Amino acid sequence: MLEAFILFVLGLVILLVGAEGLVRGASSIATRSNISPLVIGLTIVAFGTSMPELVIAITAIFSESTDIGIGNIIGSNIANVFFALGIAALVGTLTVSRSTIKKEIPFLIVASGILLIMSLDTLLVPGVNSIGRLDGVGLLILFTLFMWYVYTLSRKPPPIGTKLLQLLRFNAKSYPYAISLTMSVAGLTGLAVGAMLTIDGAEILARAAGIPELAIGLTVVAVGTSLPELATTVVAVYRRKSDLAIGNIVGSNIFNILWVIGVASLVSPLAISDPLLLNIGIAVIASIVLFVVLIIGKMRLNRGAGVLFLGLYALYVFYLMTSG
Repeated sequence: MLEAFILFVLGLVILLVGAEGLVRGASSIATRSNISPLVIGLTIVAFGTSMPELVIAITAIFSESTDIGIGNIIGSNIANVFFALGIAALVGTLTVSRSTIKKEIPFLIVASGILLIMSLDTLLVPGVNSIGRLDGVGLLILFTLFMWYVYTLSRKPPPIGTKLLQLLRFNAKSYPYAISLTMSVAGLTGLAVGAMLTIDGAEILARAAGIPELAIGLTVVAVGTSLPELATTVVAVYRRKSDLAIGNIVGSNIFNILWVIGVASLVSPLAISDPLLLNIGIAVIASIVLFVVLIIGKMRLNRGAGVLFLGLYALYVFYLMTSG
């Protein structure tokens, strides 16, 4: 049991360090090649921050542990809203812009709802619920539209638009090509090795504790891969950049649904079990709760909202661990 936990933690650390190395190395190569910071932000950095979830999902597919892979993505979205924003709201009051309320959060709700609808195959034909390759193409088309929207924001002078673009901007440091290439290759290697170790450790922990793999993916693995978002959100609040804090969460969740699940489903159709389907519904509800609380709170999340979110997340975890 202890060995499995060490294996899991080690894999998670290697995974996160690998993602950081890949982002920094690739960003440095792009910078030295005179590629604009905007393009770097919209591609390398944006995709790099979702690499842990993507690599975990694809590795889990080939390991026949789909529940861990997809559970990680859905659980990460739930943890981002209730856990990360809950903690951030305890650190300080978060204020969100009108554009985020009117556009980005509704877009997240719609994307989550579309994923839920795509998962309800048995409503039309008998069989097994799944996210197929055609569904994946649809998600990636929506992702392309979202990226176009973010790009159009970048072309508007401040203060028009939102702080969401700041999530995708990166002050890329320039290293010599040899170092940049080494960082990129080492980062990719770290992602692959870290994902395998994380999944192996999670599977052993699940079996040893008698906990379903899905519950491990939805909680432990999900929170682990959400650590970058949590750190970014808390730092943003501490530095009084609360728009960036919420934009970070909303943007990350949209990436997870449209990009990560879209790509993973192209690799192989994703079987959606009934418990996983229920959790996709919970992810939709989490997005709606965020929207409603912000409306009631007049575009703010205070400490009361933080306590509410953490309480809801505690109830969610308790449900997962006791539902069997």
